[in-house]
Amino acid sequence: MQLIFFKTTRGDQPVRDYINSLPLSEKAPVEAILMELVQKGFLPPPFSKKLKGVDKLWELRPGRHRVIYFYYQGNKAVLLHAFKKQSQKTPEKEIRLALQRMKMVETGGV
Repeated sequence: MQLIFFKTTRGDQPVRDYINSLPLSEKAPVEAILMELVQKGFLPPPFSKKLKGVDKLWELRPGRHRVIYFYYQGNKAVLLHAFKKQSQKTPEKEIRLALQRMKMVETGGV
């Protein structure tokens, strides 16, 4: 599986920036779960979970952090958005942002 970090029109990579901003103790588990995704292509719960009611979006779950992604062109996982978990349910604003970015990838490619 190939990981692709979503890139804005300005060239920023919000998920990469989020991960790089974490302290090492929190960054290491996030990077570890990303490597697992690369190696296995799919991770079962509790490491990854399909977002309910949202087509195509999955959520990686390393500790208190979440990385929303989707599978693209069969062998790629596009990392769309990352945030720190604050509540039981994934907030709508986080899902909306991920959906917006997914549409940008689907219409403009990666």
